[in-house]
Amino acid sequence: MIVLIRLLKKNDEYYLYNYGMDENNLDGIIKIYLKKGTEAEVIKESCDKNNLATLRAMSKLMKARDNDALSEKLCFQS
Repeated sequence: MIVLIRLLKKNDEYYLYNYGMDENNLDGIIKIYLKKGTEAEVIKESCDKNNLATLRAMSKLMKARDNDALSEKLCFQS
């Protein structure tokens, strides 16, 4: 499984990313708060209806945030 993640918007409080399994249709949206120890928020779940993809995207974003490694594009492959 491949989960692709791309930055949509950022500000001082959070980054907004879209994600999905098809690079031409990244239709899910996750908000990742920049304060360490806070949770991510699913704004819109991807149409892939793969809960594992959503969990992987959230996990990848939270780990990147905690390591000060958030970037414009991220991916997860298993």
